[in-house]
Amino acid sequence: FMTPVLMAMVGMDFLPKDDQSEFEVVVTLVVDALGYRGFTEAMERGYAPNLLELSRRDGSLLSCLTSTFPSATPIALTTLGTGLPPSQHGVIGDKIYDSELGEIVRPLTFSTVPDVRPLEALGVDPISWVGLATIYQRLAVAGVGGVVINHAEYEGTALSRINHGGARFIGFQSLPDMCVSLRSVLQSISGRTYVHAYWGVLDAISHTYGVDSPQYRAELHSLDYVLERILLRGLRTRHTLLLILADHGQIDTTAGRWTWLNDHPELLEMLEHAPTGDHRAVLLHVRNGLEPRAKEYLDENLDYCARTITAEEALDLEIFGPGPMPERVRERVGDLIVLPREEWVVRYEFPGVERRRWHMGTHGGVSEEEMLVPLLSVRLD
Repeated sequence: FMTPVLMAMVGMDFLPKDDQSEFEVVVTLVVDALGYRGFTEAMERGYAPNLLELSRRDGSLLSCLTSTFPSATPIALTTLGTGLPPSQHGVIGDKIYDSELGEIVRPLTFSTVPDVRPLEALGVDPISWVGLATIYQRLAVAGVGGVVINHAEYEGTALSRINHGGARFIGFQSLPDMCVSLRSVLQSISGRTYVHAYWGVLDAISHTYGVDSPQYRAELHSLDYVLERILLRGLRTRHTLLLILADHGQIDTTAGRWTWLNDHPELLEMLEHAPTGDHRAVLLHVRNGLEPRAKEYLDENLDYCARTITAEEALDLEIFGPGPMPERVRERVGDLIVLPREEWVVRYEFPGVERRRWHMGTHGGVSEEEMLVPLLSVRLD
């Protein structure tokens, strides 16, 4: 999951070989949870007819990317925002143990877990916590401007500052609002510019109803209509490349396929602190010397629903991305990684928090449905 805008700016091939040229404006439109399979099926089944036509237009190319690992929004968007893989930027899960703070951190809200204390109130600066320049700041050095179009509620948040520092932020309230803003930006731009737009509702629909649901198809159909009618119809730009992609896909789960680590006190006693990571990619920090015993326990008791690998095996496979991995990131990985099989979920809930199956659709794991995302490249000349 490399950063398409950086690759486009340096001449990587996102279009057919006979249709290469230099672009002055590159747009990434990220549709949260739009997996490659769901995207292609939507076009095949007729509820994304405009996207189908767009993919067949001269100067268009539909290809496939893999998401980050874990295949989750904060991880993938930080890769898009920094141009670096999780192995380098260090946002490697929905929950991360930070040894310097002695706290479990949730990057999405930049707060502690489970007591939800804002880290900034504790004196932790989000930009210093990641410690990396954004692609907007790096492109600015080369004279390339940056614009971010995102839901208004994300303006100024810690994760937005981590990923969008150096860009002009434009907030919106709805999908048509987003498309009006994006169209206006594209019609008024002068000079080389990178524009990033993000639409997150499909992810919420998938979590609530599942990816194989009429609600999911209806949301995709709505997206297809609004993109064509409000953003693209009659749009005239020069030297502009539109990249439609996603941060991850989704997979449906069932009520009988949720395993709770809370039911395994013997395992929890071997851990330094509560499990972190994601419920489709669980990270375990094991007490000194107990790693073999913990892995043996997992292999014997959870093999029906998950595969457990050591952190060293994961690093050898470079599943978090290429190394060498900074020590601060290596510490966050822990010792063992639990990878649920098929549509299983392996979850831990803190004491006092109700255990409930709150997602129909989920992601974070390594299945094709979660990992494969589309990249539709379209010339807007």
